[in-house]
Amino acid sequence: MDEKRNRDVIIVIVSVIVIILVAYFFIGPTVTTLKESNYTIATKGQDLKLAQENLDNLKSLQSSLNVKTNEVKALISALPAYVDEEDLMTSLEAMASKEGMQLTGITPTSGTGATEETGAVEETITEQVKQEISLGEVALDINLKGSYQGLQKFVADLENNRRPINVTKISVAKEGATGAASILNVTISLTTYYSQISS
Repeated sequence: MDEKRNRDVIIVIVSVIVIILVAYFFIGPTVTTLKESNYTIATKGQDLKLAQENLDNLKSLQSSLNVKTNEVKALISALPAYVDEEDLMTSLEAMASKEGMQLTGITPTSGTGATEETGAVEETITEQVKQEISLGEVALDINLKGSYQGLQKFVADLENNRRPINVTKISVAKEGATGAASILNVTISLTTYYSQISS
């Protein structure tokens, strides 16, 4: 009886040892592998998230580049390829008339010719475009007559004009008053630009 009981105990002990060994040599590595796989998946997930963020940033930069490229193209198209003084005078006269100002005279203040890129134009055109375009400038004094409100609107029109115009000086003298509005004699010194696109 005791011998059978001892044999049963030995069998139980051996079975427990076998289970422990199986767990140690087979289940243990499997668990370790699963943990490593989970860590790898988590790392890959972080890498994927970072890659997606970088892709989104690149798309945003591409969009900004497209906008800037279109702005540069618009600027180039706004610069005539030669000096068209008649068209410039017609444009200035139309702007003045629209704002209730009377254009009384236009006087060129310097000759035209190739010039270095300066001022607002330099801030807008990229280095690559600068290498492809030779800018010329036309400097003018324009004489106007009208109200202060009309002058404000006319200057705003110059600033918002599609063609780059740089206002360098404004001189104002009061002529008289008509009703409630004062009549001003105005001289505006400005510079506008034209382009010579190299082939």
